[in-house]
Amino acid sequence: MNTDPAIAGDANDTGLHDLNGAGKAGSYPAFLPLGVPDLYREVPDRLLCLSMLLPVLILLSGLSGLSRAATWESGNTPFFAEDPVEWKTGIELERSIGLATSVRWSGIPLGQRLRAFSQLHRIAVFIDRRVDPTTLVDLQASDVTFEQLLWQLAETCSNDERRLGVARIGDVFYFGPESTAISLPAIVKLIEDQTQSQPLYRNGPWRNRSQLTWPTLASPRDLITTVCESAGATVTNAAELRHDVWPAWNLPGLKIEEQLVLLLAGFEQVYLRSPDGTAIEIISLPSLDSGPQKVAVADDARGIARQLREQYPNLQFSADGRAIEIAGPLAVVYEIRRKLAMEREVVGGEGTTSIYTLDTGDVPRMRGELLASLAQNLEVQLAFEEDVAPVLAETMTFSAKDKRIEEILGAVLAGTDLTWIIEDGQLLILKR
Repeated sequence: MNTDPAIAGDANDTGLHDLNGAGKAGSYPAFLPLGVPDLYREVPDRLLCLSMLLPVLILLSGLSGLSRAATWESGNTPFFAEDPVEWKTGIELERSIGLATSVRWSGIPLGQRLRAFSQLHRIAVFIDRRVDPTTLVDLQASDVTFEQLLWQLAETCSNDERRLGVARIGDVFYFGPESTAISLPAIVKLIEDQTQSQPLYRNGPWRNRSQLTWPTLASPRDLITTVCESAGATVTNAAELRHDVWPAWNLPGLKIEEQLVLLLAGFEQVYLRSPDGTAIEIISLPSLDSGPQKVAVADDARGIARQLREQYPNLQFSADGRAIEIAGPLAVVYEIRRKLAMEREVVGGEGTTSIYTLDTGDVPRMRGELLASLAQNLEVQLAFEEDVAPVLAETMTFSAKDKRIEEILGAVLAGTDLTWIIEDGQLLILKR
């Protein structure tokens, strides 16, 4: 048996993995920086070890700075700091929401990490402007769904002054003050019910779904005005929209009413549309205590609706495709939404609950080698941001026996400013 320092797992283990890379060709796991050409991802014999990658990383870092400096566009195409994300929608989104993810965040700015987490999963999250992006987050979660993590994050970041909550509008998750998260789905349903009988709504652009992209330092006033103009409407009281500037972001295909509700939510405003659809008036967000709203479910909407009727006899439930329409007090419906999300079955989460051993003996190893061996045992690809490469090149001795993968990853990264995420087939190492 190979006696070199190695990592072993208790589930589906095929033997010890040689950290020196000896043995069969390509035994080194995929250990590549984000953005390295797919050539090295697809051919195992050409995978690069960390020591070979460092000069490549330095070069990539310089080149990426040059390319981004030249991304300004002229004419009507706005500048976007990164390429707009191709968000998951429809059936692909529903399947992805239930997949397992694990995070270990310590002292991480909320806004930066939530945006990165959203992009990484390609599941769109709209962060309310009233959420402080500099809030430092300490959160550990193992084998939870994307939506479950959002609910946990909202609870973690809530305090006596302001509680945060989660809502879903179309294919977008809203993350903001709980009071708004409680009412927003009902506001959308109210607007739909008031306007869907109008011929212009049934046949015009208000019914169509379109993507929405805005540049860095975008003005929400300009953005809302542009959205309305795209539907042939004019905002009659644009001065009611307070000035603000937003970071670059994009949203998947939404109906115009969904776009406007999200964009206006942070100002505690909503809109009224004239019967002919040519005029939009910005008004204060109405105070709703009850009303109908739709709640997306994983499957068996009829069965879930039937169970909920038994638990909440004073509310009304009806199945509508892959969603349930619930009518009742908004605060109660909000708790039902949370309950359904937290009770959803997690798909593919058993891999991160196994017990592992990692031991280098007396031989120092690069931190990146240890992480690469962990990634190989988990059957995922190790990826990292370019600026963390020097930390991964540091050598260390390490010994951990019969520990959960979260414990080993935490110990390997202890004393650094790095954290990790396991998702979409990757063990991603990035700065806190």
